[in-house]
Amino acid sequence: MPKITVLMPVYNTEKYIEDAVFSILNQSFVDFELLIINDASTDESVSKIGKYTDKRIKLITNNKNQGLANVRNIGLKHVNTEYIAFLDSDDISNHRRLEKQFHFLENNPDYVLCGSWVKTIGKERHIWKYCSDDKLLKSQFIFSDPIATSSVMLRKNVLIDNNLFFDTSFPPCEDYDLWEKVSNYGKIYNIPEILTYYRIHDAQTSTSDEKKKQLIENDWRVQRRILKKLGVEIEQDLEELHKMVRWEILEKSRKNYYEAKKWLIRLRGFNKKSGIFDQTAFTRVISEKWYNLLKNSSLSKKELFSEYLHFPLRRSLFLSKNKVIDLIRKVRVLLKWVIG
Repeated sequence: MPKITVLMPVYNTEKYIEDAVFSILNQSFVDFELLIINDASTDESVSKIGKYTDKRIKLITNNKNQGLANVRNIGLKHVNTEYIAFLDSDDISNHRRLEKQFHFLENNPDYVLCGSWVKTIGKERHIWKYCSDDKLLKSQFIFSDPIATSSVMLRKNVLIDNNLFFDTSFPPCEDYDLWEKVSNYGKIYNIPEILTYYRIHDAQTSTSDEKKKQLIENDWRVQRRILKKLGVEIEQDLEELHKMVRWEILEKSRKNYYEAKKWLIRLRGFNKKSGIFDQTAFTRVISEKWYNLLKNSSLSKKELFSEYLHFPLRRSLFLSKNKVIDLIRKVRVLLKWVIG
C-alpha cells in the first residue's frame, strides 16, 4: 500500500490539468497514489487525464456536479493511506514537495498537518510566506486561514478519529473551517519553502456580489466559533467590528480606527482570561493586525507617529531571532512616518 494519497478534485480545468498531474507524477517521492475525482466536467479534462498510463493514477467520475467540498469528501472516503496530500487541478507542486512533507511528518509525530509557502502564478505573481510556528498559526485563525489547501499534507487518522470532513455549508471557506478544527488535535506547520504554485485565473472564482457575501459570512462563522471559545458574547455591533478588523476596512474613519484598536486590546484580554491560545503568540498576531490597521487609517503623520510610540503592544511587532533586524525594521517605520 502507498504511503500517501494525493487528492485532486477536477472540474473543467482542461487548460491546467496536465501541468497539475505531471507535477505529482514527477515527484522525487514515488510511493503515492494520485486519486482524481472528476466532478462531471463538461470540457476535455478527462481526456487529458486519459493520456497518462501511470498505474498510480486512480480516476473516479461523478455522474453530476456536486461541488468542491462534496468532491473532497468523496475522495476522503476512498483514501486508505496514512497520509493525505491535497492539490487542486489548476495548481502545481514542487517536485520535492511530497518528499519533504512526508519526512517532516514522519519525524515529528506530534504534528498533524504540514503546509508550505506558496508562489502564485498566472494573472498575479506573489510569494505567500506563511508562518511556520504552531502557536502563531493557531492564533492567526482568529482573523484568517494561515494554511493554503493545495500545500496541505496531513495524517488521515486526525480526520477519521475526530469525525472531521469538509463542511458543505461553509462555501467557499470549508477548508478554513476544517484546518481550524484540525489544529485543535495536534501541532501544525508550514515548511518555509515554496513547495506549491497557486494559479490565479479568470475562471477560478466568481466575483458576484452574492459570492462575496457568502465568503464574508462563512469566514465570519469560523471566527465566531473561535470567539465563543475565548468567552466573547457575540452581538451585532461586535460582529460588524470584528469583520471590519479582519478585512482591514476602516473607510478612512478615525473613529473606526480607534474602535478597532480597542477591540484588539479587548481580544488580548479575553485570551489572557481563557488561555485558549499561547498569550505571547496571540499578542503578536493582535499587534500585527493593529499595525496593518494603523497603516490603512486616515491619521496624519504626526498621529501615526504618536500611535506607534504609545500603543502598549508594539513591542510584539517584528519579532525574529535577530534583534538587529528587528530594530532596523522599527526604525524604518518611524522614519517613514516622520519624513514620509
